[in-house]
Amino acid sequence: MAIRHVVLDFDGTCTKVEDVASDYVDACIEMFEREVRAGTRALFLEKLAVVKAASPVMGWEFSIPPLAITYAAPSAPAYADPYIAVGEAVKLVLRALELDIRTPIPDLHTPSNDRAEAPWRDEMIEVLSKLHEKRFTIHFVSNSKTAKIEARLDKLLEGKDALRKAVRVKGEAGKFVVRDAKGLAPEFEAAFFAIPAASDARIADKRPIYLRRGGYFEALADIWGTIAEASETLVCGDIWELDLAMPAHLGAEVHLVERLDPHPTYDYEKAAVKALGKRATFGALRQVLDRI
Repeated sequence: MAIRHVVLDFDGTCTKVEDVASDYVDACIEMFEREVRAGTRALFLEKLAVVKAASPVMGWEFSIPPLAITYAAPSAPAYADPYIAVGEAVKLVLRALELDIRTPIPDLHTPSNDRAEAPWRDEMIEVLSKLHEKRFTIHFVSNSKTAKIEARLDKLLEGKDALRKAVRVKGEAGKFVVRDAKGLAPEFEAAFFAIPAASDARIADKRPIYLRRGGYFEALADIWGTIAEASETLVCGDIWELDLAMPAHLGAEVHLVERLDPHPTYDYEKAAVKALGKRATFGALRQVLDRI
C-alpha cells in the first residue's frame, strides 16, 4: 500500500543528540550539585556507568520533576539517550546518598536541555523539502513540548513558508507512558485494545516490550481518518520501543534512525527491524528518502 503520511520523532531522530550528550550531562550534574547536594559529580558519573551497564535490560521508569520520583512500567532502554540515562542515574544517586527516593528534586532536564541544545541533523531541510514535494502529510509526534518544536521549525524553515505550513507538530505525546488510550472513536478504540499488552519478543529474554502507549496512539489516531491508514504511514524514530514498536504492530512501515556513541543503537533494535523485512529500514535519517 502506498505511503501517505510520514511521522517523525524529534529528539535523536531529527537532532544530533550525540553532539551534546556530554554537555547535557555536565549541565545536569552542575545543577544537581547546586540545588540538591554538592560534591556529587564522581558519584553521579559512577551511577551513570551503572545505568549504562544494566541497559537495555534496565528500563526507563519515568519520573516527573519537581514532583516526587515515581515508578511505572519500563518504557525504553535506560541508557538509550542522555536524557533518559540522567533521570535513571538520579534515582541511584539519591539512594546512595540515603535520601528518600520520593524526594522532590528540581527539573534538571529543561534548563540543561536548553543549555545543551542538540542541533538539527544536516539533512533535515532536504528531508522535509522532498517529503513535501512528494505531497506526503508530515507530522512530528514527540515527547518534547509542542512550542519548543514549533519554534525550532520556525527558525529552521525561515523563508520557506509553504513547507513550514505543511509540517504539523504534536508534542507531549507521552510515548513513555504505558497506559490505555482515551477519548477514541469506536474503530480506534477497538484497534487499540486489540494490541497485546506486550510483544512476544523480550529484551535479552528478560524485559518485555510494552506496546500500549495510549498517549502516542491518541496522537496517531488524530492523524489517521481510519485505522487502515496505519498501513499508509511511515514512522521514523531512533528508539525502537518508544517510537516504532507500537506503530509497527499496527501495520505501519518504520525507519529506525541509527544512534551513535555514546548511546548507540542496541542489537535487539536492529534485529526487530530485520524481522519486519521490507516494512522496516535502519540507518541515517536521509535514508528515509530511499523509501519514497
